[in-house]
Amino acid sequence: MSQLIDPGLFKGDGQGGETQAVGREAPFATPYATPAPTGLGFKDLRGQTIVTIVLMVVALVSNLAFNIVGTVTDPESEAFGLAALGYLVFALIGFVAMLVWFYRATKNARAIASGLETKPGWAVGYFFIPIMSLYRPYRTISELWRSAMLPIGWRSQSDPVQLRFWWGGWLVGALAGSLASRIEPGVGPVTWAATLIGGAADLLFCLLAWQIAKAQVENKDTTVFD
Repeated sequence: MSQLIDPGLFKGDGQGGETQAVGREAPFATPYATPAPTGLGFKDLRGQTIVTIVLMVVALVSNLAFNIVGTVTDPESEAFGLAALGYLVFALIGFVAMLVWFYRATKNARAIASGLETKPGWAVGYFFIPIMSLYRPYRTISELWRSAMLPIGWRSQSDPVQLRFWWGGWLVGALAGSLASRIEPGVGPVTWAATLIGGAADLLFCLLAWQIAKAQVENKDTTVFD
């Protein structure tokens, strides 16, 4: 009795048991091809960005308040301790808000553009890995900026100078803050330098974050979403 289905109609391709019809070539079947963006998981980031900006500004204000209190009071006083505690709490909240923003912005970027190197989890993790924390966060925000401004062909975009100022200020401020904690018992010139440089970098990040969030919505590939 003849079989209803010819077993030779399909043949395995040697990749995990997948099959394809004989005589038909699957287009773009390269195993290393970069997946096209689907738009899945995209979320308007502007509301979250506003919250992030507010929390980072509050952290900056608390830092300035700590410096003022530390300048006019004794480092052993209760007022100084309370000011330091308030600064640490708000600084931590602002930092966490920034990390959450990086995670969400990276998810958006990968939803609207192809070929991004950084994954959402690593966008956060790079801040905590020695050596990598000195340069990978910059590469992450570079990808976020360029893919937001031009989702298709983003690699041809150049980084704006604001990105370099932000990351340079972030590193210098962190270095000055670490140095101040070692050489100044209270609040001195190095502490003030760290606060002003780091604060300027934080404000610049707030501006960049808003521009990226806004551009992701405005420049996303309409062929994916519509």
